[in-house]
Amino acid sequence: MKMCESPSKQNSTVIAKKMVAKYPASLQDVIDGDIIGAGYHSLLKQIQNRVENVKRTNVPKIRKRSRTEDSDTEEIPAERRAAVQDTYGCVNWNVDFMPLNETKESQLEKQEMMKMKSKATNFDSEEVSTLLKATYYTQRKDINNGASIQQLCENWPFLFQEVGMCTHFKQLTGIDLKEMLLKSLDKKGQRLLNFLKTV
Repeated sequence: MKMCESPSKQNSTVIAKKMVAKYPASLQDVIDGDIIGAGYHSLLKQIQNRVENVKRTNVPKIRKRSRTEDSDTEEIPAERRAAVQDTYGCVNWNVDFMPLNETKESQLEKQEMMKMKSKATNFDSEEVSTLLKATYYTQRKDINNGASIQQLCENWPFLFQEVGMCTHFKQLTGIDLKEMLLKSLDKKGQRLLNFLKTV
């Protein structure tokens, strides 16, 4: 990027090919001794992601999520239609307004309630999920304004627990994390286990 501020996919492809050719044992896409695809797609994707991360600003980009539904009819429910995305697959990256029934004070009260609940040995996951949804606006402000992991851990402890991760991810991307993970494991779990056993 010092040589070319905005390398194209074609530039990145040439670089990935050369790197894989020089270090195939370390960088080539191989599973069970078989080269996957062209052998350099994983590295190419990493290079492209790195370029995007370096160039990324806090101003969200608008993209459309492609339809993944298998449907032979135009009758797709509204909630399953392609959603407008901010960036990196997110539908709710930067929230402009807090919920109508919320104020700064009520957000802080809910945040303090969650801090207290996180110290308890058991808590009501549904109640915590409701509090997390209500304070999503404030969570995103903290995250997007560059709060450190330590600050986030102190201020939003549930974001680092399953209930918080799943709730926040659903708000951020519109995707149910656990449901998607389980579906993916059903489809690719055995192949993943076989790979882990061999590597």
